[in-house]
Amino acid sequence: MSSTKLRWLLASLLLGLLVSAIACSSDDDGDDEEGESTPISTATATRGPTPTLSKDTLFSPSVFAVIGDYGDDDDDTRQVADMIIGWNPEFIITVGDNDYSDGAYAGTFEGLDLGVGQYFADFIGDYKGEYGAGSAENRFFPVPGDHDWWDTCDNPEALDDYLAYFSLPDDGPGGERYYTFRLGQIQFFAIDSVEDCEPDGATADSAQAQWIREQAAQSDAPFKVAVLHHSPYTSGDHGPGDGEHVQWPWADWGFDLVLSGHDHDYERLELDGVTYVVNGLGGNDRRGFLDTVEGSVFRYSDQHGAMLVTVSGDEMTLSFINVSGETVDSFTLTAE
Repeated sequence: MSSTKLRWLLASLLLGLLVSAIACSSDDDGDDEEGESTPISTATATRGPTPTLSKDTLFSPSVFAVIGDYGDDDDDTRQVADMIIGWNPEFIITVGDNDYSDGAYAGTFEGLDLGVGQYFADFIGDYKGEYGAGSAENRFFPVPGDHDWWDTCDNPEALDDYLAYFSLPDDGPGGERYYTFRLGQIQFFAIDSVEDCEPDGATADSAQAQWIREQAAQSDAPFKVAVLHHSPYTSGDHGPGDGEHVQWPWADWGFDLVLSGHDHDYERLELDGVTYVVNGLGGNDRRGFLDTVEGSVFRYSDQHGAMLVTVSGDEMTLSFINVSGETVDSFTLTAE
């Protein structure tokens, strides 16, 4: 066979193969013979970026974390923070004492960046610290504790730095000191429980409490969750009287869950159909318990940890997990 004929034959074969390949690609569009999409291998599939959230976001299921009494540049806080980041939560709730900085950093923007930003900058909206770009939309929702007010309320710059550091809902009378927002099935009510410092008060008849009550009455969210620093009921070492001023009529106001900290332990209580959780093992020194109070069903302070919460449909499951990865306590609330 001449070289010219050989080249012509090879060219014809290549053209035929190319036409066949194009035809097969047009026929199946990536489907198999029965019209089913070919599944992506789990070995190569990767999870996309966590979605940012807004007040009107609806999602199911949702995953978020709750941390309290952390806010320090130390190994214990870092362990808890690393565990939370590993959960890949959609957002983070805190129950106060976000700032345990001391020395020159005490009660300052820089102190907050050391105790919060270095761990959670990726969740903080309009972030201005030194640990990255922050979040395009805020996914970090704290409440002030006594340490954020700097104990005696005589250093107004401490809370000013707290308010400047975080980017929080501010459409209520409390500005960013207390506020409410809805994410999915949950209406959160963030409360300033530092009675001596909060200008609008923190008792049940205060201006703050009455605004919270009105907002709760207007909400049609399946779950209503209060978030505050002081614990209305506790067996912890601060004593049961330390949070008496926030023993508001939570059940009458339609609340399902009250999350708090202040005592550096974990405790779950059930009273009048409301679940109360003390979650203060975020990194600062752990403490023990005094006499067990009425309604207490679970107590723990052996290791630091945080709460992982999953909401799916009309169920909310809350688990306290220690830094060893053990689920210490878990319970589920069902919306009525």
